[in-house]
This record gives sequence, C-alpha cells and structure tokens, in this order.
Amino acid sequence: MPEQQEIYRNYGFFLELQGERAGYFIKVLDLGAELECIEYREGGLPAGVRKLPGRTRINDIRLEYGVTQSDALWRWLDAAVQGKVERRNVSIVLLGPDGLTEVVRWNLTNAWPCQVTLAHFDALGNDILVESMTLAAETLERASAGAG
Repeated sequence: MPEQQEIYRNYGFFLELQGERAGYFIKVLDLGAELECIEYREGGLPAGVRKLPGRTRINDIRLEYGVTQSDALWRWLDAAVQGKVERRNVSIVLLGPDGLTEVVRWNLTNAWPCQVTLAHFDALGNDILVESMTLAAETLERASAGAG
C-alpha cells in the first residue's frame, strides 16, 4: 500500500535572512521559475513546429506581511535605495500545522529588495497594516526540511 502523503495548508511561513527570521508573512506570491519556450519550424516538415527550451527566468517574489516593530527588511531596502544593494541568500520557509516544525524551504541566492509598498492608511478601517516587498533573485531551489 503506498505511503500517504501529507498535504500542507497555505499558511505559516517566514523569511529567513542569512540565518535569522526576518519576518512572518501573510502571502508569498509568484514564487517560481519560467523556462522560455523557443518555437521553430524545421525545413522539410510542413506542419510540425519544434519546441526547444530557452532561457530560465526566476520570478520576482512578492511578500506581504503585517507591519511589526522590526525594521530589518526596511533597512535592507533603504540600503538599496541609497545605492548599496546588498545581495543576500534568503529562504522562504513553510511551517507545519503546529506552527513550529519546518516542512519545506525555498532557497533564493543573491536576492535583493527591488520594491516596497505600504498599505493604504485608513483611520476608519480595522484591517492589519500590511507592507509588500518584492525580491529579485538569481536562483531558486526547493530544499527538504532543515536543509538551510
């Protein structure tokens, strides 16, 4: 009988910035890669189009998080704005249902913040104040639990 696979819920993740937890996130968007598809028609093949793999592109990753007293991520962006882009190796870590156990991580190399957006300020609202940060990275790797 095949082993039953655990399916994890879409919550409970944090950004690990060079070995330290930099923030917990409400959403992680566009984590992935794209492989360009090059189409061409070979001579002598009337209707057949061949497809070849082209360049690989790592998506820019958008992180949405509730604003906290920690300003580590903001300082990282501010350094980039000042012309001192600090490329760092970071990990996005998914936690299990207990909120403590690391299940899987995605490692990004040479990542740097390329955009930060603040939520709309609304004195009549009761929502959590959310900031959004977009990271550019050169590589993306899925690693098993605990493989920092």
